Amino acid sequence: MKRKFVLIGLMILLGVGAFLGYYLVIRGSTEPQVDTRDEAGAQTNRVEGVKDEVDLDSRSKEGEVLDIMNQMTHQKIKASDKWGAVEMTDEHIQQVKEVVEKSDFKHRDLLLSILNKWSAGDFSTVDEDHNKVWLLQHGNIGRAYGILSKEQEQQFIENNFEK
Repeated sequence: MKRKFVLIGLMILLGVGAFLGYYLVIRGSTEPQVDTRDEAGAQTNRVEGVKDEVDLDSRSKEGEVLDIMNQMTHQKIKASDKWGAVEMTDEHIQQVKEVVEKSDFKHRDLLLSILNKWSAGDFSTVDEDHNKVWLLQHGNIGRAYGILSKEQEQQFIENNFEK
């Protein structure tokens, strides 16, 4: 009888251990890795895929708008990877906003709330805005983990947009 309780106890312990091991492995593999390098050069270097124009119109799909908004944030955020960049200007913000206002996008309200903040010059949560857009794009590399200083942003602009 005593042997039976020991066996049951070992089986329960083994089961709990297997569950915890599985949970930790799976959870660890699905959480995006955040590179917290704060090297100014790594954040302000030239990125591939810089665009001079927003290039959106009334036929643009929500994914195209998300892509442009994501790329607009790159001059303002710290992230482990940045692919593409569109300069965050008042004109570009307004162009994107006009497309979203006339759309029936699934995430229209969220996008407009972000664009309205940007239109008002409020970039205090631009890293969070980036991550909301990035998650809608099913991002797994390049999560923002902070906001560039004014000096870093200026360096990014000079490296990517000034001719």
